[in-house]
Amino acid sequence: MTLKQHLNTNITLALPVMLSQLGHVTMGVMDNIMIGRVGATPLAGASLANVIFNVLMLFGIGVSYAITPLIAEADGKQDKEAIVSVFRHGFLINVCISFILIVAVMLGKNLLYSIDQPQDAVDQALPYLSIVTVSLLPILVFQTFRQFADGLSLTYLSLVVMIVANLLNIFLNYTFIYGHFGFEAMGLEGAGYATLISRFFMAIALAVYVFYHSKLRIYRAIFAFGNYSKKTFNNLLQIGIPAGMQFIFEVAAFDFSAVMMGWLGTNTLAAHQIAINLATISYMTTSGLGAAAVIRIGNYIGKNDYQNVKASAYSLISMALVIMLAWGFVFYIGRFWFPALYINNADVIAVA
Repeated sequence: MTLKQHLNTNITLALPVMLSQLGHVTMGVMDNIMIGRVGATPLAGASLANVIFNVLMLFGIGVSYAITPLIAEADGKQDKEAIVSVFRHGFLINVCISFILIVAVMLGKNLLYSIDQPQDAVDQALPYLSIVTVSLLPILVFQTFRQFADGLSLTYLSLVVMIVANLLNIFLNYTFIYGHFGFEAMGLEGAGYATLISRFFMAIALAVYVFYHSKLRIYRAIFAFGNYSKKTFNNLLQIGIPAGMQFIFEVAAFDFSAVMMGWLGTNTLAAHQIAINLATISYMTTSGLGAAAVIRIGNYIGKNDYQNVKASAYSLISMALVIMLAWGFVFYIGRFWFPALYINNADVIAVA
């Protein structure tokens, strides 16, 4: 394949994944924009809650990434049984991890009181954190079906579901945060309930979409229990755990910076939430390219085509560099305008 062909294939595969990744972030962005209209304290509370939630969510997402290369490799070999087996094992792993993470947060959430954060922000953060933590289950169920479809190069399936889920989330935010259609205004907690409902919708909708999709009917065995093997669990965990840990190390420094901003006060913490929320958009866009790399390289390895493994890797790295430079330019040009989308507080906007 020529460089142009590699780039075209990258775009075809990566664009739906990138937009789907943006969908994950957009849900948080819209939450923060709509929460910011309530005040700086709820926005600071969301920032503190996300210190814990984002690390655990990204760890779970990283673990789920193990499904895609193994399915892509099996697809390259036209091994239907291996594809079904990888999904079944991956689904069980992701559900178990979601429960472990939920229990860990529920047991440790009150530690936010012991890290010298603004009292009013912590009071807002804890109920919100309790609600959104439950959404780890539907997130990882969604991720299982998404990585399965992505591994078969059907990257647009999750995008369709994500678009609808984001529209639902905006409507529910409007209803629950501000109090409309007979509901009382719940502020930050309302955003948590909106996110939780939207994520359950995502998981159920994608599962139904996969079940009825014409190209995936031959894989309906994934919806039935089957035999499990220690080897397949190990293969998934050997890829997934390091990927999840990589996500943790990438975001841990940013999350600790939120704790440090809390030491400086509520307004500074709210401003940090705006800045890091925007930065996450660029990061998740490029991680979509990474997902495309997993699909393409896994497929080529399945075909023993190592020349195209190298060529596709170079083309994807080049695209990532160009995209991140473009995001940097956009953020620099819009550095005064973007924060004003979130909040009307001049002090918070100035810091952001």
